[in-house]
Amino acid sequence: VMDGEDDGEHKLPKSTVVDPFAGSLSDVRREAVRAVLREPEPVPGPAVRRRWQVLQLHEVVWEHRSAPSGVVQSDVADLARCHRLCEEKIRFFSTAEIDGGLVAGPSQRLHGNLDDRLCICDELFCDMLADLTDAEVLQLHTAYVETLAVRETQWHVRPVPSPLASCAGVCVYGDWAYVSDPAQHVLRRVNMRTQVWEVAVGAEGKPGCVDGVGAEARLSQPAGLCVDALRGVVYVADQESGAVVSVTCATGEARTVVLGTDQVSLKCAQALCVVDPSTWDLSEPQRASAEDNARGGLAACPEDTGPVLAVAAGHGVLLLRPLQGLCRVLAGSVADYGKQDGEGAQARFSTVAAVVGIGKTLVVADYWNGLLRVVDMDSAVVSTVPRFRCRGPTGLSISSNGSLQVLDQSGVRACGILKLLGSLTEVEKENVDPTLACGESEEEWAFAGDVSGYLAEAPAAGVHVGSALAHWSRDDTDVAEVRPGTDTVVVGLSVAPYLLQIQPPTKPQDAAQSGRFHGVAVDTSRFLLADSVSHQIFMVNAVKRSKERLAGSGRRGWRDGPVNICEFSGPLHVALDTNTHDLYVADTGNHRIRKVDLSKGLTTTVCGNGSKGCVDHPSDPLQQALDSPYEIRCAQPHHLLVCCADNSVRRFDLLTGGLQTLAIGP
Repeated sequence: VMDGEDDGEHKLPKSTVVDPFAGSLSDVRREAVRAVLREPEPVPGPAVRRRWQVLQLHEVVWEHRSAPSGVVQSDVADLARCHRLCEEKIRFFSTAEIDGGLVAGPSQRLHGNLDDRLCICDELFCDMLADLTDAEVLQLHTAYVETLAVRETQWHVRPVPSPLASCAGVCVYGDWAYVSDPAQHVLRRVNMRTQVWEVAVGAEGKPGCVDGVGAEARLSQPAGLCVDALRGVVYVADQESGAVVSVTCATGEARTVVLGTDQVSLKCAQALCVVDPSTWDLSEPQRASAEDNARGGLAACPEDTGPVLAVAAGHGVLLLRPLQGLCRVLAGSVADYGKQDGEGAQARFSTVAAVVGIGKTLVVADYWNGLLRVVDMDSAVVSTVPRFRCRGPTGLSISSNGSLQVLDQSGVRACGILKLLGSLTEVEKENVDPTLACGESEEEWAFAGDVSGYLAEAPAAGVHVGSALAHWSRDDTDVAEVRPGTDTVVVGLSVAPYLLQIQPPTKPQDAAQSGRFHGVAVDTSRFLLADSVSHQIFMVNAVKRSKERLAGSGRRGWRDGPVNICEFSGPLHVALDTNTHDLYVADTGNHRIRKVDLSKGLTTTVCGNGSKGCVDHPSDPLQQALDSPYEIRCAQPHHLLVCCADNSVRRFDLLTGGLQTLAIGP
């Protein structure tokens, strides 16, 4: 109350000490005084701040939960794996603790089986993170948010810790990934949710050919695998014994179903797949001898004729009837190699590494020829997939959203099945040799996960560099019903770490928003065009309605040299230097700036060493790092302005080769 101020009832004398709660003041004035003199609210204590931090983290986990009912322990395990130090401190509830009404616990560490019957509320989440310090909770929160950001826009490649000594085959049934370990002569399996391993069939280091259940059975160098999801059976190509063994997933019972013959050997079987049973032709089958099949119990089953398996064996493709013990050659020759399309035995492959069925069509990975071949199982006619060439395809798989995925020595590439089969029809109509068309643009093949870093130490001539490819869906409640677009790619390798898990982007960037083409006008009729899908640079004349390729071979990669053989990786922008008429390309996938000298016909790298980062240097491009440059502009007098994905703006000096960061956002 100011001295001498009238409160509406009394004239207050100056320098009078007024009790703010005296009854002489009006109610409005009394509340104003109370507000001024009110003591500040107490600062939250450590316990309150701690609970607020944990609840914030729980809210983020809830937003990205895998189950619609709420957060389960597998979601918390996914959170724990984001930070190596915190992974050992987070505790989980065991099955016994859940059955006991949560009176005790949590006491279980991440390395055991997790029970997802429990819905993790706020209080339980606080108990699970009780061993973490406040700083560790903040670090875990930061690591989890960064991991989610990567998963939303990029393919996430992560090695799966395993006891494997080798890997030659992978297949998935339910939440279990079955992996063949030929070095230890066992079939292992891992739960993809908990990543807990166990031996499904065989004994480590004890080869043999014995039927039985679990550890009682014996395998000898198991290789290719496939799963019959309808019957819950995994089929194993046992190379040393030259047999195909069926393993019942529910019981672990292993039984030899087919043995090779002198005419048709299964000792070189690399891969298996289940195909349409109506494609089997019983006109001239080759049946294994009764002596060889005596212990297999191969009596025909009239109620269930069983599946039909396609087997990649040597340089040919075989068809098997496991329940009847029948086998015959579908295409190619087990012993003779080559590169020739044709019908049945007239066709030639060079080491068939993988097979996968699409209806009555069989897709074959021709390893040494670096091609994909297609076999019509009704006519046994072999043809070559055009516009596709890779470095040793070794794995094939069909995802639930209808795309064929191919594993080679650089990574996993995907193409829609309709586009794949439609390309064969186009070649037939145009009467073009498909082997000559393989060098053309591969624009319909999308790069779905780079595993080249894990394959760097693999032997160059090894057939099993990337040994297998399969899919697992987190959201499937029934094996036969998988929600499209949720597949996790499981990759088996012949070198450590032997097993990789590739997760697709959870929020893939819409092509309509990102745009495939990015153009820069040259004059009123012409413009430069960067094609991020075919990895090429074009000059388009709008008046003449023509398109001329300026640079790029159409293959994804990084290679300097003549403009017709150089390689880009998703170029997103171009800039034209009006002084020198040189063309500069933002090579986004390679984290580099490339220069195309149109007068000499050469492409060179002027900025960036290929590593993702934000590193400046006054002159040496090998010590400069960019983060996915997506836009460049020419600036006077001799500079390039570069926009990068880390919200930075960089300036590159074309004369000195110096790189400088002008600004960087949060």
